[in-house]
Amino acid sequence: LLTLPFVGSHEITFVLTDGSVTTHFTNYKIYEFIQGEDLEIDLEDEENAIFEVDCDYSKFANQVTVEGEELDSSCYTSRPGSTIVELYYDYLKTLEADEDYDITIYFDDGIAKTEFEIDDIDDDEVIEYKETPVKLSGTPTKTGDNPFADFFRFFIFWNYLYIN
Repeated sequence: LLTLPFVGSHEITFVLTDGSVTTHFTNYKIYEFIQGEDLEIDLEDEENAIFEVDCDYSKFANQVTVEGEELDSSCYTSRPGSTIVELYYDYLKTLEADEDYDITIYFDDGIAKTEFEIDDIDDDEVIEYKETPVKLSGTPTKTGDNPFADFFRFFIFWNYLYIN
């Protein structure tokens, strides 16, 4: 028996080596994502990527593909709560940054498929600190130069002269 992961209702015609023709109908469901659809993953966060699909966990076929290649179970974990698939950070950092990837999660009666993007540290977001010299205009004030103190001294001297 040949099983192909077609989505939707399809008629598949097989021509066998003995010349006979057989027709087979498939009907796969497309499950929706609750979390993780079109996910942007920032490697700088050093976190796993979580995808949650609106399908009972008992239907999960223990098969996840990225770009059509089946992932080893050491690259992800799965658990109930609908169906939650978590790609490990160690796997994510092996993927090329600034690229889009297709992920497909397989169930006994259908699939869930979306894209995710791996973002790397953006050099444009790094803020550089540069010292800028400040130019002063006018003459600098010397220690002891205080116009208020000069006025106060003049006022005291004037009062001294006026009283005497």
